Amino acid sequence: MKKIYLLPLISLLLLNSCNYKYLTLDEIIASNKLVVTTNAEFAPFEYKQGSKLKGIDIEIIEQYAKYLNVELEIKDLDFIRFIDVIVDGK
Repeated sequence: MKKIYLLPLISLLLLNSCNYKYLTLDEIIASNKLVVTTNAEFAPFEYKQGSKLKGIDIEIIEQYAKYLNVELEIKDLDFIRFIDVIVDGK
């Protein structure tokens, strides 16, 4: 298993993403995909530049996915949509 030095920081990012289902690190690696949800309206942490997501949080999570050698999918949802996703259990 790879040593993970950024795990506490990344854990905070994932917890702040309001994702309803949390996977273990082993499950993420086994699925070969990391899915993160965000609301990209909080520069400099996460924001849209054209159609691309930018910001400190985005850069960190991209590096984390690269370190784990998994595909990264970032879902940008508005705040109201976050609530719907959580209530609907998606």
